[in-house]
Amino acid sequence: IHFVEHALRRQRVDLSDARSRDMALAKVQAAVEHTPVGGWIIGGGWDRNLWSDPSNPSKESLDAISRVHPIVLDSKDVHTLWVNSLALERAGITPATPDPPGGKIGRDAAGELTGIVGEMPAKRLIWDAVGPPSVETLRAAIVSHAQAGWPEEVCGLLAGHDDSATEWHPGINVSPTPAVAYELDLDTLFK
Repeated sequence: IHFVEHALRRQRVDLSDARSRDMALAKVQAAVEHTPVGGWIIGGGWDRNLWSDPSNPSKESLDAISRVHPIVLDSKDVHTLWVNSLALERAGITPATPDPPGGKIGRDAAGELTGIVGEMPAKRLIWDAVGPPSVETLRAAIVSHAQAGWPEEVCGLLAGHDDSATEWHPGINVSPTPAVAYELDLDTLFK
């Protein structure tokens, strides 16, 4: 079970039911209204193929919602990020930033950044700027997810795919194997 990843996803802006760019932007706007200035707004699930205008979205549409929150929205197929100017800035991405091998930083015909970042080598630049979730974010996500219908017995085994969890926080015991398992004791860790 990818419990931690799923728990964190439930805390983010869910765009999976957005049937238009405007619907997606309205959901992001709602998140802006309860996110402190400077806080990251993270979401995903957008699918431009469902929109009447299937062209790629732009950073300008997100900039119009907020220039004081970095915004990162993963596509449904998780190959593409839609980001605003502040997210690009926080990641150190400029028009002069070269595309990493295997990745693509979207640019228009004039060479200006579009707010589209494709494939993991380029997406990593953004995700590195986002950083790992805080202890508070992990606690809130896991407890909320567990209370939403997961019995405590199920909360003993959580899975991941890499060693990034070892960089997270005390209280999460991570096995040294490539298929990382997180062991959480909700009675002692979150109370």
